Amino acid sequence: MDGLICIRIVRPDGEPIEVERWQALIESDPELTPIEFVEGVNPRTHERVRVPYKQPAAVWSAHPEGYTNSPFVFAYEDGLITAVCIDRPFATKGAEIAQQLNARIVETLD
Repeated sequence: MDGLICIRIVRPDGEPIEVERWQALIESDPELTPIEFVEGVNPRTHERVRVPYKQPAAVWSAHPEGYTNSPFVFAYEDGLITAVCIDRPFATKGAEIAQQLNARIVETLD
């Protein structure tokens, strides 16, 4: 792969996705688990850090390669859902989520 796929899930009419619909989808999809933060390592200090999510987020646990050490996270941000640093199977899951929310994917390659 030449870069990282980054996606935003947005409504085609420009209206925000309702946070309640996103939360309901998280609760109804067995492949999604709600999370309040993601853990990582500060590249400067090498200390473990927790980065909190201010709005609902979920980790996807059904990657076909069985990855468990990299969190595949969908995060709600001001009426849209974002996912960064992802691969093609994760983008496909994003498309499934978009369809369930009557939304569309805006995809970039970084």
